[in-house]
Amino acid sequence: MSKKIEKNKAEKILNKITWWWVILWLIIGGTWFCVRLLHGDILVQKMGMIEYQIMLIMFLITTALIPLSLVLAAIAAFRKAPKIRARIWLWVMIKNISIVVVCTLLLIIWLTSLPNGVIAYYNLCPPGTYRHCATCAMCYGGGEPESPSNCSCVDYNPFEMDDKPVIYLYPKETTDVFVQLGRPDALTHTYPPYNEGWQVTAQPDGDLTDDKTGRHYYALYWEGVHTGPLTAKDGFIVAGPDTVKFLEEKLAWLGLSEREAQEFIIYWLPKLEQNPYNFIRFQTREEIDANMPLTITPQPDTLIRVMMTFRAAEPNEQVPAQILPPIQFRDGFVAVEWGGTEL
Repeated sequence: MSKKIEKNKAEKILNKITWWWVILWLIIGGTWFCVRLLHGDILVQKMGMIEYQIMLIMFLITTALIPLSLVLAAIAAFRKAPKIRARIWLWVMIKNISIVVVCTLLLIIWLTSLPNGVIAYYNLCPPGTYRHCATCAMCYGGGEPESPSNCSCVDYNPFEMDDKPVIYLYPKETTDVFVQLGRPDALTHTYPPYNEGWQVTAQPDGDLTDDKTGRHYYALYWEGVHTGPLTAKDGFIVAGPDTVKFLEEKLAWLGLSEREAQEFIIYWLPKLEQNPYNFIRFQTREEIDANMPLTITPQPDTLIRVMMTFRAAEPNEQVPAQILPPIQFRDGFVAVEWGGTEL
């Protein structure tokens, strides 16, 4: 009877201390994760940098104290119940540690079950911002930047999306091509399904055959959250009636064929014509590569990436005219991508 009483005393002490820490850890840790998942929401916008850092520190301290609390609980149990046997203490410890492990696994399973693009990356930037690295193509979703000094926290707008980017491939001869996007976790829609990359057989006329399904496509489509900074320091103010002529001229300069430019205009014209005037800017190649790195194997001889940003403008609005890069000529194996983002 004495042994059973001692065991019950030990279990009560261990359980009480362990459960308090588990509950506290789930409250603080769960709240912190939820705040990061609600990136850009009202809750995040109202939370300042100091509050965010305090929550993060509390989460880390609480997580570190869980094993320490188990050790302290064991010591307290031995003092209250000195006759308890080692095997009973070991069984109680294993049971309580298992509770902590199960709770952690359940939280991880819930997080990883969310769709791509929902989970914000825990990069020690304050809520409402994300980590942008100027020279690191893979620091979003994995990989470290070459130098921390190249990274900064920039504002994040959940409503800024890369809309309708499509990729065309024109090899000189029938070629097996593998296309990979550098930040797959930022993707929201792809067609055909991305599945860690697109493996296709490309024809000189641009016809693409999916190696997995045998289906034919004229382009590869993706859409996702824009993860890089968007600048509006220069550009063009274009009146609604002048939109078609403006786009035909600029897209030809940037290297798009008449067919590609036609598809671009067909998609964007209804959005642009909603406004009497539009501010239009074409992202630089450096900005495009930083936002969504693109790797094509074998490497194209000519890679053209055209991404437009636009917003409604005032009739008398003045902005410095954007200086576009030299006219883009097409030669050899050509790959073309176009898309856009509404500011």
